[in-house]
Amino acid sequence: MNITLKRGITGIFIIAVILAPILLTRLSPFIFIYILASLCCLTLMEYFDLLSVSNKGKPQDTMGSITGIALFLISSFIVFVKLPCVFLLLLIPLFLTVFGIELYRRTAEPITNLAQTILGIIWIALPFGLYNFYFLPGLYSGDRHIPALALFVFLWVNDTGAYLTGIAFGKRKLFERISPGKTWEGSAGGILFTLITAFVVSFFWKGYTWQSWVVFGVITAIAGTFGDLFESLFKRNLGCKDSGNMIPGHGGFLDRFDSFLFAAPAVFVFMILKYLLNI
Repeated sequence: MNITLKRGITGIFIIAVILAPILLTRLSPFIFIYILASLCCLTLMEYFDLLSVSNKGKPQDTMGSITGIALFLISSFIVFVKLPCVFLLLLIPLFLTVFGIELYRRTAEPITNLAQTILGIIWIALPFGLYNFYFLPGLYSGDRHIPALALFVFLWVNDTGAYLTGIAFGKRKLFERISPGKTWEGSAGGILFTLITAFVVSFFWKGYTWQSWVVFGVITAIAGTFGDLFESLFKRNLGCKDSGNMIPGHGGFLDRFDSFLFAAPAVFVFMILKYLLNI
């Protein structure tokens, strides 16, 4: 099958897998929880597998994945099932267990192992967990699924805009030692495309003012770009081109969600500050 066709078919499938649970949250949040938990788990597994085969450390893949999924599930139940926030305290013994296990593993670099395990939880599971809180009542005055939907729309627009602008006008490298293909012109084009899209959607999604949507979009584009760069740095350090091959034509789950992992927390901070400051 032609690689372009394969990428296109897979891309449509990915979009459907992401958008469907978001749009169905009003019918059943458990579809959203199940699919997002699965994506979080697969991304964590891919992360730990990459580190294991690279021989650059021995992270606790099982305990790291359990802790990460627990973080996501507790967060989702707090939002959708109204689980008391006190249940977040259950994460403390899980983190302590990670440290305790390392005492008995007798590996050559225990601190490196701990750092890699905790990085996986913070870099991957935490953004997925925070994404649940986009649906909190009061953060958005319209349909609660709109901000969650907008995040991915803006990420895709930014990626497409950066790619097209980079091909047409790209000359100056953004971070050549990390990602040789990215240019300042491409990144600026991605932000501009996202800004325009944010302004346009403000006429349809009335829960935010157009100014707030523009800020939302710009934060998404900038944070998403840094997320992409960080994942490129991670892969370059491990000496691999793709994070995996589970998504035909698109690499791995880290390759597909790298921008999301930085943008989701950044936009969440914006939403919380907007709510607290009433602006």
